[in-house]
Amino acid sequence: MLKDDLYSIKNITGGNKFIEAVAKLNAEHEIFTGHFPKQPVLPGVCMMQMVKEIVENFRNQKLQLLKADDIKFSSMIDPAQNAEVKFMLQYGLNEIQQINVNAKILNNKDVVCCKMKATYKII
Repeated sequence: MLKDDLYSIKNITGGNKFIEAVAKLNAEHEIFTGHFPKQPVLPGVCMMQMVKEIVENFRNQKLQLLKADDIKFSSMIDPAQNAEVKFMLQYGLNEIQQINVNAKILNNKDVVCCKMKATYKII
């Protein structure tokens, strides 16, 4: 949905229980003109969607968000100052085959900008 428009995946690696990805933001995307004029900030809902899309891309599965909690936005991401954003994700399947994800999103100075926990259904 946002991949290849708002951002592109520059690098993605991982294993059985973790994913690390670097996303390159499109600073010219129209969302930044409204959020906010003259002070562009990556919206939190977009960060949440990016986490979902990165997990989908890595696992080659479509997902539906069931629950998100413990969401903390601790620093803004300005695409002019942070052209690349790092995602550090830990994930696992629960007993009913849902994917639980603990995510950290970091700026180019390795400052944590967002932390979240989410549960997804495989669709």
